[in-house]
Amino acid sequence: DAASDIETTLLRLRRATDAKRVSYKKDQKRTLFDDPSTTETDEENKRTAKDALLLAQLDRGVLPENYMKRATDSENISIDLSNYGIGDERGLCLSSCLTSLTMLESLGLSENRLTAKSLPTILQNLSFTSLIHLDLSFNMMHLDGSVALAKWFK
Repeated sequence: DAASDIETTLLRLRRATDAKRVSYKKDQKRTLFDDPSTTETDEENKRTAKDALLLAQLDRGVLPENYMKRATDSENISIDLSNYGIGDERGLCLSSCLTSLTMLESLGLSENRLTAKSLPTILQNLSFTSLIHLDLSFNMMHLDGSVALAKWFK
């Protein structure tokens, strides 16, 4: 049945990503979710952000959807998911991969039906050091989301 197929796929994906080793060359093109800071000593960092996103989607029962594009050769990464309407469940899945994106410079999440259910987690997982632009306009932030945003700026 479909549930056992998903569980089997999830288990197979976890095993594959745990064993994954990523090496980078300066002139090599990389995808948006490749993490150049991956270390062999830290088990959690062995997964790329793309792997983390896919695993989070499968864990939450959300149909995996690749709405990201390839990055350019630049070191900094920009993500614009404005007007995708990803909602809270996919927003929580996205938040799980944000910790891996240490060079994220710009994140556009306007008009995505995000609420206080997902916004605090997204903000908690963002890297404050590299982020220059954050667009959360036209989402339902409410009080909890506003408090999380204020804490993020502290």
